[in-house]
Amino acid sequence: MRSTKGFFVFACAAGILGLLAFSMSGFAAKGGIPGPPTGGEVGNNLSLPSVSVNSVNSVIANWNIPAGGGSLGKHYSYGCDQEEFSGQFSYPNTSCVDSLDAPTIYYTAASCTSIGYPCDGLPVERIYWQKVDVNEWWADEDGISPNAEYVDYVDWGDALEAVSWSERSVVRVETQPYSSTIAGFDPSAMSCLEAANAASLVATDVCKIGFKMWHVSGQGITEHWGVRASDADAAVSYNYDSPFQIINTSTAWLN
Repeated sequence: MRSTKGFFVFACAAGILGLLAFSMSGFAAKGGIPGPPTGGEVGNNLSLPSVSVNSVNSVIANWNIPAGGGSLGKHYSYGCDQEEFSGQFSYPNTSCVDSLDAPTIYYTAASCTSIGYPCDGLPVERIYWQKVDVNEWWADEDGISPNAEYVDYVDWGDALEAVSWSERSVVRVETQPYSSTIAGFDPSAMSCLEAANAASLVATDVCKIGFKMWHVSGQGITEHWGVRASDADAAVSYNYDSPFQIINTSTAWLN
């Protein structure tokens, strides 16, 4: 995550900034203070707080899952709060599947916590999947006026960070641009509430609700994530408060 002064977003139509394709001869490195939390943002459920430069209307966070909690392997799977590694990649949780690359079995809670299984002896919780229509959630979204927003942070995608390429490569530059409601906020130093109070700001205005994401399987184009939730039919999502907002637009200028 790196801070940038030359990135300006201007809205022409609705949508989330997706791809900017052009040739490059350098390599983007990470640096700066800690920024927004990581987590795959694909599918129909945006877990990160956002700001729309196409609207002045705001939307509050929503959490909605199937009646009765849904079905294992169809709406959710299990995982535990233990970091997991797969090659050069690491994830915030261990997934209760038989294979991270292409799972065919989604273990029950009892199986996954048994001896020799991924979450041996650890408590497990549900992961409600993205890309499932009846799993419906979205984080807080703010509308702004006028329809423009400066970017405080940019998260560079795997096409730059995890792919080897040569001087002749044409590289897809995938980014997520973020603004922040609290200048210079460092999540490793204090909570959003503490930072809001220190800056004499109203916490309910500047601290936005997002959903904590856990990894299910895959990497890159096969990557699958979901929201961490309690293991109950009336599952309760794990949320967080953050001043970071992904900028919702279809057009951006990268200078």
